[in-house]
Amino acid sequence: MYYIIDPHVFKRIVTPYVEAAHCFDWTQLKILGVDGQSRTKFSTAVQAGLGTHFNITPRFDLSLKAQYMWHLGKELHVEKNEGRWEIQEEKNPGW
Repeated sequence: MYYIIDPHVFKRIVTPYVEAAHCFDWTQLKILGVDGQSRTKFSTAVQAGLGTHFNITPRFDLSLKAQYMWHLGKELHVEKNEGRWEIQEEKNPGW
């Protein structure tokens, strides 16, 4: 988080900020049953957002933010194909 203005001054009602982050995801899917598939996948994502703290007291604030995450790797998901559940890999889901 990067505060646009000094966050240590309580006299203002709002304290806006921007944020950026990178995360790592480990996905593990298993379909239960006799011939159930199992797949694991490691991927990454980046995040960005804007937000603000609404200062109620010097020790209490309410925060509101909007954040978006963009996945950089392939994603695993489960779909039903011809009456049978299958684990499928989606390439570059992006937005």
